[in-house]
Amino acid sequence: MTTPIHFDDYAQAYDAALNQGLAATGEAKDYFARGRIQWLSRCLQQLSEQPRLLMDYGCGDGSSSEFLLGMIRAGFLLGVDTSDKSLELANRNYGGERLSFRPIAKYEPREEFCGKTIPGTLALVM
Repeated sequence: MTTPIHFDDYAQAYDAALNQGLAATGEAKDYFARGRIQWLSRCLQQLSEQPRLLMDYGCGDGSSSEFLLGMIRAGFLLGVDTSDKSLELANRNYGGERLSFRPIAKYEPREEFCGKTIPGTLALVM
């Protein structure tokens, strides 16, 4: 039987471990995050969609959140995760008027993220 991973144990050292794993590529994590978000942005443009609300499921420390808001040009992003320590980092480093982070266990769906969107609003769950 496999022991479950507790992401709180890795929250403080996550960036260092990730960058060590990516060292062979010659790129840092931001390079790959931007690439994924640029791809998503192109897909949305091809579909003529412009989401105003984003949900980042498994947001971790929130480090991709500003890229998401900037490239997708959404008005608000809610990040959810299982790691309280990662969410502490996310809120401290990125939280604000347009960025909010909370534990998935305490998330209560709002209409904006349940397919009952406000007219003219597209919610995108990542």
